[in-house]
Amino acid sequence: MPKVLRPITAAAAGIIFTFGWLLFVDANIYQCQAAHPRPAVEWYMYVPLAVATVALMAANIFEADILDPNNWWGDEGMTTRARAWMLGCFFLGFSAVGAAVWIAAVKFWKAEDLNSQFAPVALVLSPIIIFISSLVFLLGRVFKSEDDEYAGLF
Repeated sequence: MPKVLRPITAAAAGIIFTFGWLLFVDANIYQCQAAHPRPAVEWYMYVPLAVATVALMAANIFEADILDPNNWWGDEGMTTRARAWMLGCFFLGFSAVGAAVWIAAVKFWKAEDLNSQFAPVALVLSPIIIFISSLVFLLGRVFKSEDDEYAGLF
């Protein structure tokens, strides 16, 4: 059963990741069409999503078995270093969410019209969705059957 869950969770994480990016891109297109005379979406609004994407890749760069303290390979501090790396990746993901909240609060706090409210909501939700896809992908890689050589990305 776990061997069947790995491709399903990988596909689900990819769909969630794509939804997070497309939500923000759609909000940008809508915001650029609604705002006159210049678009209200700037280049720095993409930075939290890029940081969340880097956090997704960094959190899933090593095998999930390394986080198990009872693994049989590697030196004594490998699990500790892997957990510190995961903590750094989670910090990066949460800082992307915090940066998105900060940018949305500073940029759109005076917007009176309802047409400009879609971009800040999408700006805050997109890094959260990408972070959730990172967790789904990481948890999906934990499933390992006996005939697998390793539970890595390939």
